[in-house]
Amino acid sequence: MSTKKKALSRGASKSQPGEKAYESFVGSVDVLAIWLKSCSSEISRAAFFEIENGLNVFKQSYRVLEVLQDHFEAEGKFELTIAASEGTDSVVKLQFSFVADIHSDQEISKDHADRFAHSELRLVLMPFARQFVSTITSQMAIPPVLLPLLKRKQPSSK
Repeated sequence: MSTKKKALSRGASKSQPGEKAYESFVGSVDVLAIWLKSCSSEISRAAFFEIENGLNVFKQSYRVLEVLQDHFEAEGKFELTIAASEGTDSVVKLQFSFVADIHSDQEISKDHADRFAHSELRLVLMPFARQFVSTITSQMAIPPVLLPLLKRKQPSSK
């Protein structure tokens, strides 16, 4: 059994219907291509260098763009802002999106594509987002911004 399938098996909930079908789907996917769809940036360099300890805010969202029988396209949208503090104007703003073309040898359901886009897709696209932010901020002639590898979700309190 592959490492990917072992990891999914350990984390699978026995009570969720369709879990085996989703595990099979995830085991069958191949990312055929990833491309930069859009990007924009703004900087006030003078204001940036006046800030001692800026507030970096990184936002990300994911969605399915199109589902066909044997593949789907999904998009990750990202935004980085740097400001002096919360509620102040940003001195750096970077917005961009990447699209992934994901193929499978199984027929793809809209539900599986949506679930993949809102869970596993971040593992696929975040390395691209991290590299993009680091490269673009260094090309702005400021110290490159290094995003953390992954941010763990906080458990919900019930």
